[in-house]
Amino acid sequence: MWYYDTKVGTFSIRPEPGKPGSWLLSIDVVELGFYTSPDLAASDVFRQTTGWDEWDMLEDVTTPTDLGNWVAGKPY
Repeated sequence: MWYYDTKVGTFSIRPEPGKPGSWLLSIDVVELGFYTSPDLAASDVFRQTTGWDEWDMLEDVTTPTDLGNWVAGKPY
């Protein structure tokens, strides 16, 4: 599991136990979608193509370029 704090909420990427090989991207309690890898989920956050307009339409924001810029573990 990884997380990334932003000014609009906390993104998380976690494995989905009921779907082997599937990763869930969420912001706070909003589920945004399933991915075949955590890197693909992190890429959508970077490109601001998550499907969550409050993030995707945000301007002048520093985005994590890849999963290496996320924090490993559960959010507080």
